[in-house]
Parts: sequence; structure tokens; C-alpha cells
Amino acid sequence: MSRRLSRLLKSLLVSEYVRYLLAGKWFVLGITSLFAVGSLVYFALQREEYLSESEFIPPNLQKLPVQVGSAVIPGAAEDIAQVIAYLSSDQLKGKMVQLFNLVERYNIQASSPRTKAKKIEALLDRNISITRTKAQTIRIQTYDVNPDTAYLINQFLLQEAENFCRGIAKYKDYYDNAVSSLDSLRIEMASLEQTLSDFRYKYKVFTLSDAQEAPTQTAIQLMLRNPDALRQYDKVVSMETRLRRFQELYMRLYERMEEARVILNTYPTLIIMVNPPYRSDFPERPRLLRNTVIAGAIGFLLSAFLVVYVGMLGFFEEVEEAEERELIAEKP
Repeated sequence: MSRRLSRLLKSLLVSEYVRYLLAGKWFVLGITSLFAVGSLVYFALQREEYLSESEFIPPNLQKLPVQVGSAVIPGAAEDIAQVIAYLSSDQLKGKMVQLFNLVERYNIQASSPRTKAKKIEALLDRNISITRTKAQTIRIQTYDVNPDTAYLINQFLLQEAENFCRGIAKYKDYYDNAVSSLDSLRIEMASLEQTLSDFRYKYKVFTLSDAQEAPTQTAIQLMLRNPDALRQYDKVVSMETRLRRFQELYMRLYERMEEARVILNTYPTLIIMVNPPYRSDFPERPRLLRNTVIAGAIGFLLSAFLVVYVGMLGFFEEVEEAEERELIAEKP
């Protein structure tokens, strides 16, 4: 009995709502049409934008390959969070804005730097999406009015993600330090060789290493009779010893630099691509049909709510009573 009563009450309420909607049908149709047409005109005037999408898995930043040929272990939630935080950093956003001239590209103008910064931030939030998926991957979606630029921005973000991981591996720093040490040692050796050459020329100093050649025997005899040459002999021997040690150190540093260069050039790709970025030939935004339907649905729901609410307040009954009074008054 109670179920039948509840069903009866629900049917009565539904019939009342339908009656209110029928009474205010022109208002509902007008608001719905206004929202739909307004949305159609607004989005038809917007510039078409293209989408480039990619998806990848970052490496385990705590267990990066330490030698050539090592496998890359996929990263966990902590590694994904670190990469997303880097790709969303203000420094990287500023670099991207300058590299792709987004301010001029989208004609961003403002009276104050603060307002301009807010507009740029809103543009990046709208056109660039970096999210973590349920499959524990990182998805990058980039929009732009030019499909090539959307693709290049996506590629740029992927390259920055890999550079971030390589920076943690420190192999680039290891190579740069080896090159810097080699350059410094080369300069030091050149200076020492020049000083040694000057001493040999000025004081005619010959050491035991020169005595192995027969033609230098006479020159050595002449040097032994020269007091200035004898006074500089120990200094020349010391410089020769340093030069030999520098040459040995130079060979070791050169081998280290070559090893670092090989590791740097043959280092495996750290990010594991699931879906590489692509260049779209069809615009992704704005979606005229979808946006028009959504706007029309919003207009219909809003107007229907207003009509039902006004009907529940008794507005339509008052209108009907007023019309009946007018009809009665018009009768003779």
C-alpha cells in the first residue's frame, strides 16, 4: 500500500513538473536557443588549435645505469612525481615561453607585468597538460594554433625530462670535468715546455737524458765549463721531471675523458616511450558540435529549473486565474 502511494505521489509530481514545463515552454525554448547560438558564435570565432600527445615512463632515479649496456628500470610513483614537478617548474615554463615566442604568438598584452604573468600562466595551463595516468605513466598534451609547434613543444618537454634524468646520473658533469682538467693540464704543460726551452737556449743546459746521443757529448763538456749552466742544471732537471709526470697524468686524463665521452654518447635512452608524440592534421579545439550541445543542455536545465521553481510558487495558477477573470469580464 505504501509503495503504491509513493508511486502515485511521484507520478503526480512528475505530471506537475511536465505541466509547468509545458506552460513555460516558450521561455525554455528561448533560453536553450540563446545558449546554443551564443556558444556556436563564440567558438566559431576562436582560432583552431591542434593537439600533440605523448606518454612515457620515467626511469628509477635511484638506480640509473652506471655503465654502458645496463638496463633502465622503470620508475615508481616517487620518480614520476619528481619528473612532473620539474616539467611544471616556473623556470622551465619561462624557457618554453621564450623559445616558442608564446607571448607574441597569442598576442598577450597587459598594462602591468603581474597581469601579463597571469595571462601567460593561464595560457600554459590551458594549452599544456602534464598528468599521471592510472597506468603510472606521464602523459603530455600540448595544444597550439600550429600543428608543428604543438609537436615541437611536446618534443621539447620530452627532451627536458630526459635531460633531468641525465643530470641526476651526472655523466655530463663527469665528462665536462674531465675535459676541463685536460685543458688546464695542457695549458700548464705548454707553459712548462716554453720555460724549459728558454732555459735550455739561454744557459745551454744539457741533462743525462741528452747524454745518450753521441753528438751531444761535446756540448755537455762545454756546459760543464759554464758556471751559469751548472747553477741552472738542478732547476732544468726538476722541470723535466715535472714535465714527464705531467705527460703521464695527461695520458691518464685523456683516457678518462674518452671513457666519459663514450659513456655519454652511448648512454641508453632513459625515458621509456609508451606513445611517441605525433603531428596532428586535424584541429582538436574548438569542438563546435560538442560545445553547442553542452551549452544548449545547460540552457535547457537552467530554464527548466526556473520554470519549475516559479510554477511551484504558484505563478502559473495566478496567470490562469487572471486569464479566467479577463474572459469572464469580456462576456456580456
